[in-house]
Amino acid sequence: MMWTDIRREIERVRQELGLTPEQFRPLGLTEWPAVEKRMRLTFGETGGPIAQRAWLWEQYPVKQPTAELAYDYTQPAAQVAELICGTASCFVFVDDVRNERQKLWWYQGSATAILALLDEIRCTRIGLLDKHFEWMLYLDHHDAILGYGAPMVERMQQLPARRQQSR
Repeated sequence: MMWTDIRREIERVRQELGLTPEQFRPLGLTEWPAVEKRMRLTFGETGGPIAQRAWLWEQYPVKQPTAELAYDYTQPAAQVAELICGTASCFVFVDDVRNERQKLWWYQGSATAILALLDEIRCTRIGLLDKHFEWMLYLDHHDAILGYGAPMVERMQQLPARRQQSR
């Protein structure tokens, strides 16, 4: 099993936070291929392997409604928390590009554990995927949160009004 820098960092932070495997864990070799394929079929492309040089957001242009928000990459958990409130658990994927090749590392965890990890890891491309495949969030290295699927697009569109009401 190859442990890239980001995988080592996630595991280190998971241990520092005292998260159990029930709270946050990597998906096994028999689990992640089906999750990744269903994500790809639901949100955009054919379900085939990742194009070696394609960025993830370029692979999901039309199939689902989309929205985009700017975010503060130094504190991603605060903004993500507003978008995933009410979510018990979800899948997480880390987009790791090495030598012009893309690989997604898959995890699953509670929303609380994921939010704790987000503020501690140095990852510039990470996604959260609803376990029912109704929505997906992708935090990219351009300081944007990309939302996919009607439920997430609606939440993202309502976010400024909700923030205004809470003032």
